[in-house]
Amino acid sequence: METIALRRTARVPDRRRRALEAAGWRTWLSYQENHLRDADGRMVGVQPQWMAELEHLDGTAFAVSASSPAAAWFAAEQWIRSA
Repeated sequence: METIALRRTARVPDRRRRALEAAGWRTWLSYQENHLRDADGRMVGVQPQWMAELEHLDGTAFAVSASSPAAAWFAAEQWIRSA
């Protein structure tokens, strides 16, 4: 019987997300792909979409989307600073 070893990858710390959580925000990160199609219905591309959702202890909640997880957390941080 063959044993398959799983490769462990280094976890990249997301400092912005950790800072938001430390400031009292609950955070969620989700991923979806938007399929781009031509007039004939053939798929011509894929647009990645990362959605960061945040909820604060005081009840404030919002969501932002971006093309990468880091960009989503940056956008969330900017939203909080502008509010």
